[in-house]
Amino acid sequence: MVIVKHMNSRDLKEVLALMIEFEESNNSKEFGPQSVGKFAAIIRTYLRMSEGLFLVATSGRRVLGYLFGHAKRKYKSDFNYHHFKLVELYVTPSMRKLGVGQRLLDTCIRELKRMGIGRVYIDVEYHDRHAMAFWKKQGFKKAWLGMEREF
Repeated sequence: MVIVKHMNSRDLKEVLALMIEFEESNNSKEFGPQSVGKFAAIIRTYLRMSEGLFLVATSGRRVLGYLFGHAKRKYKSDFNYHHFKLVELYVTPSMRKLGVGQRLLDTCIRELKRMGIGRVYIDVEYHDRHAMAFWKKQGFKKAWLGMEREF
């Protein structure tokens, strides 16, 4: 049985392993020996942020996937949050197509509604067909075009 919950310190080791799995599967140029410390710092930051959200999908003691992001205000002077920036959703490959990502996203949206947030966005690489298909199936639409330059 899959349970989605807020991440806690007992989940840290398995979430770090999944983050490394994610970076390795994407052949990330930024991935290296220092990555574990960097990932641990990211997790601690999101767990401390009042506007941060870090969810894990578990089965027994095993972490199957995670989702994290943070609420943002439209203007710094705004009192209420305007939207949610979903930074990452990852499900271990052996558990994909089984509804784990869907459960993580559904729980996230319930939390956002409770917070009074009605908009969520995520950056998706245009060439990642699987990710594009997943997000489209979830009701997401293309909202903007991003560009980058390496040097």
